[in-house]
Amino acid sequence: MMGLVSVILVRFRLTLFPALAFMVYVAYRVHTVAKATKGTREDMLSPLLIGVGLILMYRGRTVENPWSWGFWAGTCCV
Repeated sequence: MMGLVSVILVRFRLTLFPALAFMVYVAYRVHTVAKATKGTREDMLSPLLIGVGLILMYRGRTVENPWSWGFWAGTCCV
C-alpha cells in the first residue's frame, strides 16, 4: 500500500488533490459523528495528518530531489 501511495498518488496533482479532498471529507464526517456521540475532536486528526503527510511527500518528491528529507518526513505521517 505504501508503494502505491509513494509512486502514484503523490506523484501527480491529478491524483493528489482528490485524495486531499477525500481526507478533508473524512475528517469532517468524523467530526460530525464525534460531536453527535460525545466523541473527542482528536479523532479527526488522523485523516488530517495523513493529508499533511501526502503534501509533504508531494513537495519532497517534486520540488526537491526525488527522495529528499521532505518525502521521508511525509512517509512518517502516512
